[in-house]
Amino acid sequence: MYRTKSESGRKSAYKVEAVDTTGAGDAFAGYFIGMTSKGASVEETLDMAQIAAAISVTRKEANGSIPTLDEVIGYEKFWFSQTSKTIETYR
Repeated sequence: MYRTKSESGRKSAYKVEAVDTTGAGDAFAGYFIGMTSKGASVEETLDMAQIAAAISVTRKEANGSIPTLDEVIGYEKFWFSQTSKTIETYR
């Protein structure tokens, strides 16, 4: 769940086969802060952060588990098909 001054909503987690949850919070927080600093909306920011955390738990250990931006976008290609933004918007 999330709430801002102007909006609120709920986002379901992505279902993945978890291998190791170490680093998932770091992946989520890093993408949340990074996307926010690039001007993404709250919903877009949460989506990208959730995808990053979902990918992260499919890998062993924290070292190297945080996905690249290309991996996050590749995991959820429809995200960009539903918006006018491109990958370059967030680089």
